[in-house]
Amino acid sequence: MTGSNSGPGRVALVTGASRGIGAACAMALAASGHRVVVGYRTGLDEAEASRDLGFSVAGSVGLWVGFLFLPVWWARRRDDPGRLLGLRARWVDVPLGLAVGLGSSLVTGVASAILLTSSEMRDLEAKAAETLDRAQGPAAVVLLGVVLCVVTPIAEEVFFRGLLFRSLHRLAGTVVAVLVAGVVFGLVHYDPSPVPASVVAAQLGLLALFGMALCLLVHHTGRLGASIVAHGVFNAVTVVTLLVQR
Repeated sequence: MTGSNSGPGRVALVTGASRGIGAACAMALAASGHRVVVGYRTGLDEAEASRDLGFSVAGSVGLWVGFLFLPVWWARRRDDPGRLLGLRARWVDVPLGLAVGLGSSLVTGVASAILLTSSEMRDLEAKAAETLDRAQGPAAVVLLGVVLCVVTPIAEEVFFRGLLFRSLHRLAGTVVAVLVAGVVFGLVHYDPSPVPASVVAAQLGLLALFGMALCLLVHHTGRLGASIVAHGVFNAVTVVTLLVQR
């Protein structure tokens, strides 16, 4: 980043301003009265995107270990993981999870269209598309699909619904457990990207409601099978929608 620091017509050149720190710098300089000239590329080349995706997946391994393996290890030391965490599934969980996942996607889409302006909707879609921009080529798309629609739902359901919700349920009852586990689920997905506060509030609020719906699903069935399917379907709808649009 370069710029002149004198006079009312101060000019700042910000490179890499399409996202992340560059975008934040450009917005801050514009707010302080600078005339901002931005430089950016429309996308990553395939090699750079693959490397970025690889770093992202590798960086998520620790999170998956914390969300999945540590709760299972804890449950095995105390008792049966199937009983403590609800690590069970039945065939009926597939259509039930499919219905909840698709229904939640529909409700989220309608609510977003009502709560947000068209400009804010574009900001929300661009924020969601940042991860998919790293997937260049069929192999990268498949890898990203497996990570987002299979691995992540399993790990997050074991932690948020299996460990957190069921533990809170035993301590404080259904209502408190649903509310707290849902809100925590929404807050954990906070992304500090430079987008309007209304977009952040809508995203976190809708995700919290989705988390509460998954808690109620686990409470109704007594197991994680349906919530894992619903979570995977919800993520898959988002991924497919963004892939079709790009």
